[in-house]
Amino acid sequence: APPIQSTQFCQMTKPRILLAGLFHETHTFVDEITSIAEYDIKRGAEIVARRGDGSTIDGFLSVAEREGWEVVPVSDYSALPSGTTEHAVFEQFSGEVLAGLVAAMADGGLDGIWLGLHGAMVTTECVDPEGELLRRIRSVPGAETLPLFGVFDLHATFTKLMAAGANGLVGYRENPHIDAYDSAVRAAEMLARSLKEQVLPKMVARNVPIIWRAIWTGSRFPLWPSLLRARRCRLRR
Repeated sequence: APPIQSTQFCQMTKPRILLAGLFHETHTFVDEITSIAEYDIKRGAEIVARRGDGSTIDGFLSVAEREGWEVVPVSDYSALPSGTTEHAVFEQFSGEVLAGLVAAMADGGLDGIWLGLHGAMVTTECVDPEGELLRRIRSVPGAETLPLFGVFDLHATFTKLMAAGANGLVGYRENPHIDAYDSAVRAAEMLARSLKEQVLPKMVARNVPIIWRAIWTGSRFPLWPSLLRARRCRLRR
């Protein structure tokens, strides 16, 4: 992994981390269009106020508190699983995040970015909005090499564009999702390690053309532990 190229980390005694979230499990096989009215939107201090609610945002905030980070909260959009999202929702969220990123870079700089994502969102104009969001973030001057980590739902549709735009996206391991908070903690701890060791991990995407029956995706189903063991063996090699 290459070293972090930013000099801001060395100049700051208290790392500044931008925080944002976009969470929607899109069901493209239904006719419904999910509008902005269906989203719960929090901004600024409202996001930090989620400390203690057991969410993925809370998981990040717990690590930020422990590490002594200065959190720069921007926007947090979330909606219940539903039909394809109206693209204007994504454009509004993306615009807020990019504006917050530019403002933070101009006002003292940033040391990293952490995102609470789902990974299976689809809009009326884009099949990979999370990947597009990461691409846009990396296009902001000064943000190209910032450590960028985040958390994904277990049912995320991971893409090459997502891998190219992030240093570490940690997916839940359990279904039902009893470890969402813990997964967010792992992702935030990876960011902390990246900052301390001043290295930038890289991600790669490798997708296998397999579709499982829904009843087989529970993490207590006998097949699941064997798949996890096989995956871990490959990662060790």
